[in-house]
Amino acid sequence: MKKKQIVIITPLNTMGFSYSREVDTNWLMARLEIMKNYTSKSLANQSDMNFDWHILVREETKTFIRQNFDNPVIDYKICTPEESDDYINRVSDLYDDLILIRLNSDDCYQKDFIKTVMAFDYTEEKEALVFQNGYMWYQDEDVIVERNFASPPFYGFIYRTADYRNGKRYDVAGHNHIRKELKTHALREFLWLWLVHKDCNKILRGSEYPDPKEFKQVRKTILTQFGI
Repeated sequence: MKKKQIVIITPLNTMGFSYSREVDTNWLMARLEIMKNYTSKSLANQSDMNFDWHILVREETKTFIRQNFDNPVIDYKICTPEESDDYINRVSDLYDDLILIRLNSDDCYQKDFIKTVMAFDYTEEKEALVFQNGYMWYQDEDVIVERNFASPPFYGFIYRTADYRNGKRYDVAGHNHIRKELKTHALREFLWLWLVHKDCNKILRGSEYPDPKEFKQVRKTILTQFGI
């Protein structure tokens, strides 16, 4: 099996949706609290810790974020996108393949996620993995439901490391286009937890658990899978 380097890429405030919000200290503090309580816990509780975690930030906010996000239970790098790319280039010659996995700063991966990706033996022509099944946690109502998306914001780009060092990058216009533009393989396990909170766009629930008497136990069982 190929030797893989997995890097979790979390774009904290580099999405480009709203510059004023992404440099606002109040917004950053709220997002850092979410990332500490949920995202970092899900990564710190992985059954396989063979990965790097890069938290991508704007240069002008890097000092503030480093001062206000401290999580001693997991290694991570707070860096600009350019610094992340430079680091990956420098260490990638130790591996055959590179998998860059997207994880937003308010979402989680299931505790066997890295183990599942490491174990998957994909073919040479595959360019991306998509993780189609997971859960959505509507925190205002404390409701968790199963969801399936054909091309969700949970995915990983696969590169031969030699190609990456030579400048190859996938230029895809958002996660909805990944299956249209790249050769993908879908993993069917329930691997992600999408937090829907007051700072998110409202997303339709879809199906719900039918028996509210059983929901508390279902909720506990699901969150335990994510280290929460």
